[in-house]
Amino acid sequence: RRRRTTLHLLDGIESNVNDELALAEAESKLSPLEMASRAYKQSQGDDSSTTNPTMAAISAFIKRLSDISKGNDSESKLQLLKPRAYANPSLVLDDPFSSPPSRKFTPPTLNDLNQKPASYKNTYWVKIPFRLTVLISAYSIFPYLVNFFDPILTLESEQFKIISNTFVEGSGVLYGTFLALTLKILYERQLSLQENSVKEASTLSLLVQNCISLWYKEEDYVIARETLQIVADQVVVLVCRSRGAELLNLMRADPYAKILGIIDLYQKNTIDFTAQKESLIEAIRREISILIEARDKRLTQEGRAL
Repeated sequence: RRRRTTLHLLDGIESNVNDELALAEAESKLSPLEMASRAYKQSQGDDSSTTNPTMAAISAFIKRLSDISKGNDSESKLQLLKPRAYANPSLVLDDPFSSPPSRKFTPPTLNDLNQKPASYKNTYWVKIPFRLTVLISAYSIFPYLVNFFDPILTLESEQFKIISNTFVEGSGVLYGTFLALTLKILYERQLSLQENSVKEASTLSLLVQNCISLWYKEEDYVIARETLQIVADQVVVLVCRSRGAELLNLMRADPYAKILGIIDLYQKNTIDFTAQKESLIEAIRREISILIEARDKRLTQEGRAL
């Protein structure tokens, strides 16, 4: 069941989804040897299993190697569970309202926008030392490659000129076109992700303000807390959970659909509606449609392969 919280908004994700995701994320971090060892122990402990423990371990080892070797070529479970971050995760994971608080509550500052530096293994190839190493190595090895292939490839000077004047220039143009197209696709994808994530975050902020304005009375505190809890859960998913976690939450219980359900229930059970409340409800419905559209575009771009 869903855990009820009081101003503990950052710890309210539905427990069944959380438990399932925790198991899947822990499994995704296992190495091939760890997967083989676990499969061997499970097969030994299962009396009803007819599979040989050794064969089960080998099968698990090969499957994990296959999943790892796929890399980014296909969207597998391992790819879906890779962490992502549209903001600083510590700002939402360190809850100032816990008891005792994990951090002191401070107003937002520009320091919160600082990005975590990328790891060296993901950026070493764009550093100047690596590029200089490649340039010097290519320049140094080229004469030896020419001497090595000289007795093998015998071309007359006229034939060599024809090849160098046609094939080499065409290959250069083709490579440049391919590189420019690749960079254009990557730039457009990054731009679309940034645009839709910022649009979703700003609309969530506006949604929170309208919900507070709609349910400011004490008798509406329960429904306000329930709605804001859903928004807080979505913020946590967006900031520091994986794409797989968001897709699973969407399939099990779409948070924006749940807010629409709360609005429908509120309208059904409320008799006296003022013009202000009607206007706020219409604004919330409009914001939910914007959020769904922005989320759909963002998830599509996240799963888009080059």
